[in-house]
Amino acid sequence: MAYSAAVNKALRNLVKQNISVSKAAVGPQGHTFDVMGYMLTVGQIVELDREKKLNAKGIREFAKNFESGTKE
Repeated sequence: MAYSAAVNKALRNLVKQNISVSKAAVGPQGHTFDVMGYMLTVGQIVELDREKKLNAKGIREFAKNFESGTKE
């Protein structure tokens, strides 16, 4: 699957779950989205989707681990 298709799939998945997601912003790390109040890069969103963790619980856990410097 092409990268842009993976991004679109992941964003549609968020919308289906009624998870708030902003329009893309471009920053030093590339395109980012505000998802549930967390700034996530496109790569992080795609990674969570591939790992079947692109849901409210998975996003919160990812953000908590990211902020503490750990990654599971």
